[in-house]
Amino acid sequence: MKSKLAITALVFSIAACLVPFIGALFSITSIILAIIALVKINKNKELEGQGIAIAALIISTVGVAIVWTILSLILTTTGIFMRLFAAPAIG
Repeated sequence: MKSKLAITALVFSIAACLVPFIGALFSITSIILAIIALVKINKNKELEGQGIAIAALIISTVGVAIVWTILSLILTTTGIFMRLFAAPAIG
């Protein structure tokens, strides 16, 4: 029997790729679901879907990394990052 958690994690990870910034929430949810699915699959030998859970974990992790990279590039190139964390001028 296929793990429903693993399939749900894969669906969330694919949805995260389709929706750029809100997809980060889907990615985090997918990572959590995939980890839970892997633990349950390892405990219950009748469950299948370890490959699906691993695929969801990889897709979601890459998705989160891409979103953070794009966000940091936007913040650094626009100077917002420097204004947020710059020390106040003295004098």
